[in-house]
Parts: sequence; C-alpha cells; structure tokens
Amino acid sequence: MVSEAGEDGVRRLSVAAMAPAEIEKSLYFYSEDMTLGNAAPARTIEATVRLGKQHVTNLQVPPGRGIDPEHWSLHLIEVPFTLEKAPGEKAYKQVVFRVALTDPTATAYDLFPPSVTEERKTTLKFGLDPKLKFQWADIGTQLTYETEFEVLVPRITLYDVGRSEFRWEYEGTYSAPVLPGTRYALIILEVPKELAEVRGEVSFEATVLTGRFDLLREVTTYTSKLPVVWSFQ
Repeated sequence: MVSEAGEDGVRRLSVAAMAPAEIEKSLYFYSEDMTLGNAAPARTIEATVRLGKQHVTNLQVPPGRGIDPEHWSLHLIEVPFTLEKAPGEKAYKQVVFRVALTDPTATAYDLFPPSVTEERKTTLKFGLDPKLKFQWADIGTQLTYETEFEVLVPRITLYDVGRSEFRWEYEGTYSAPVLPGTRYALIILEVPKELAEVRGEVSFEATVLTGRFDLLREVTTYTSKLPVVWSFQ
C-alpha cells in the first residue's frame, strides 16, 4: 500500500515504489527539438513520472479558524507520485509539480511539504544484525555506531497557498540532484459547502541533466496535463 492507516490511526506514507494497482497514470517528460526545421518540434521522452491514485479525506472544520462551516468545508487530498530513475547517465536537477483547479472558489488552505530552504544534518544509528549486515537504527547488538551524516535534502519551494493554482519546486544541484522515488503532495482544500467535487489538472516539469563531466547539459522537459476529479461524497 502506498498509504495505510495503522491501528493507532496514524496514516503512514510509504516511500516504496507503487504497485501497478496503485498507479493512476504514467506521464512522460518530453523535450522538444526545434533545430530540425519542422513546423512541429521533434519530441523525445527523457524520463517518466507515475501519478498514484489520490485519497480524499473529509475534515471537520476546527473552531476559531475564521471558517464558517455552514458555507465552507475542508478536504485533505493525498497525491502520491513516483519519479522513475532517468535512463542512462541522466539525473533530475529540478522537478516542478503543478496543480490547477478549474473552480477559482476552491483554494489551497494549506499544503505539504512546506518550503525547505537549507540542507539538514541528522544523527543516525546503525549496527550489525545477526547476519552481520548493517541495519539502520540501534538494534541492540554488541556493535552499534552513532554518527552524524549530512543529508542533502533538495530545496523545496512552495508557491501560492490560498489560490486555486499552486505548485512545488524541488531544486537539486549538479552534485546532489533530486533523487528518484515516491513523494507526496498533501493538499487541504477549502471549498464552498455545496461543491460535491473539484476538477482540475496536474502536470510536471523537470530540468534533466544529461551527459558527463564537461559535456553535461541541462534539458528542459514537461509532461502532458492530466485531468483529475476529487469527489467529496
């Protein structure tokens, strides 16, 4: 399962690759070549992103938040997506995830992840298991280590909370690109009470690094726009 609630009610978001049944649509990052002189540019598939099935949870409007529950409602949308490893020597320098809702009265009350503006450091424990394999965490064996690792977290910039069009930008570098894997966009929508659903489009853009060393170059890519419908009933 991509996302599953435990016995304690906590919904845990798995970063494992999505199973085929959990994938709603595979989208392809296209680049365009205008140098061939054709009226229509030649398109090349540079990489793939898989959009997972979205999960909608209707929320109770908390008191004291300035929201009239007689006229407005809040809904949590989980949007998982998996960046597939780019083929060959390619890597992601930047990835953008966009959401555009068709009804301007439906807006982003809050969004996650928030903006992340700096690299993080963390302390990790690891030890040897009975098979003498390294395992993260203190597993209580005779040999346990603790050390500080500098974890390079790509910078995340969040845009346009409070609007019906919003996006996340994941920024990597040449030496620390945006890694492939499963991520989540969590959206709390504020919508008029009478709306039974919200429609919109999601899409991705990416700056893909291709080549090696002094031949490294950046390629601008984008996916097609995928219609989405989030029902609140």
